[in-house]
Amino acid sequence: MFDPVNLRERIGAVAAGAVLSGGIGASPFFGPLVTLPATAAVAALVWVAGGRPRTRTRAPAVTCAAAVLSLGVTLAALLRPPGTENQAAGMWALAESMAFVVLIGVVARWSPARRATVSGLLAGLAVAVWLFRFFSPSSLLEGVGVLAFWSAGSMAAAGVGLYLRSLDTRRVRAVAEGRRAQRLQLARDLHDFIAHDISEMIVQAQAGQVVGPSDPGQAMSALRRIEQAGLQAMAAMDRTVHMLNDDDEDEAGKGDVRGGAGAYGASHDGGGRDDVRTVAPVPAVRPGIPQPSRAIGACRDGVRTVAPVPTLADLPRLVARFSAAGPAEARLEIRGLDGGPGDGPDGWPVREVSATAYRVVVEALTNVRRHAPAATRVDIAVTREHGALTVNVRDDGGGAGPGPVGRHGGFGLPGLTERVETVGGTLRAGAVPDGWILTAVFPVAGRG
Repeated sequence: MFDPVNLRERIGAVAAGAVLSGGIGASPFFGPLVTLPATAAVAALVWVAGGRPRTRTRAPAVTCAAAVLSLGVTLAALLRPPGTENQAAGMWALAESMAFVVLIGVVARWSPARRATVSGLLAGLAVAVWLFRFFSPSSLLEGVGVLAFWSAGSMAAAGVGLYLRSLDTRRVRAVAEGRRAQRLQLARDLHDFIAHDISEMIVQAQAGQVVGPSDPGQAMSALRRIEQAGLQAMAAMDRTVHMLNDDDEDEAGKGDVRGGAGAYGASHDGGGRDDVRTVAPVPAVRPGIPQPSRAIGACRDGVRTVAPVPTLADLPRLVARFSAAGPAEARLEIRGLDGGPGDGPDGWPVREVSATAYRVVVEALTNVRRHAPAATRVDIAVTREHGALTVNVRDDGGGAGPGPVGRHGGFGLPGLTERVETVGGTLRAGAVPDGWILTAVFPVAGRG
């Protein structure tokens, strides 16, 4: 595909090379070392003016300034009468070398690697030989010493530019890693909550198709449960979208509406319900259809608010929904959650641990629906003792579900394991004689 900008860059580079080679070759009287800075400067001007390089940095401006200064100094040195000293020309020549040193630093930081190498070497050579326009070394050793001394500044400028370039590279890499972590967080949220609600909707829709012709009442109950699951999925989606917007709001200095703790900054029932935040306007609620505020948060003046992330206190509701959807019956047992040091505001484990433990149960129940359709019973035990919170979920649906991946496939368990380990816990899953068991253990402060 034709690119006029790229063509201008190539023409400018070719013209610059021609000027550089022609200037050096056409200087038998003064010598190439004397005219090298001037020809390099002319080449740089031709490249910037003719090629108009595609860059948003200050490198072209610095290049032009250094080139103009170099041409002026070289012209003054060449036109001085033979055998005379021009102190002003020497001072301007020193300023010229400093301008080239600055140019080397700018090029090392901002220019592409190939251009930075060529431009830096040319500018460094111009700095190293600038003094030879005013005197001739008496020996080879003296000439090498002058070159080494005046090359030190160029090397230092290149080092500073490369260091700043590495900082920019690290920043870009950190941003990329942050975006990748955000995408993984989004994938986990979609799997942990939304996939669970969608699987429930599928089960209810299938049940409604079976019982609909013979029992319209049961079909209507299935439709209501489908609606409830859809509202739960909508709430999970709202939390996920709000999490994605949190970073932008923090950068803009907006913060949370009520000073809450972020997308996942919510506790369970009995505390922390005042950190619900507004996210987006929604259509008006249809009359005659129940809208559970627990599923999507409060709805005021046509604006939906984000419900807090579920925690252990929401397990009874989750278990009831699972049992109502059938065919398996879930039983929940909670022991030892009566508060302790380091607990949440109302005596339950801290929010991060409680929310992660809830996700463990959601993942286990989702896997039962997906991989153990023959299961008739799921036992859920949440126990806190000896400084640890243990979550056990066991079903009687057999050790492997239908399909090629069994219960080990998918994104859920690996992602959940990473999440559990983030809060210091461990997660184990495996087959037992009559089914499958999932166990998570979290360290919590408490009575020994």
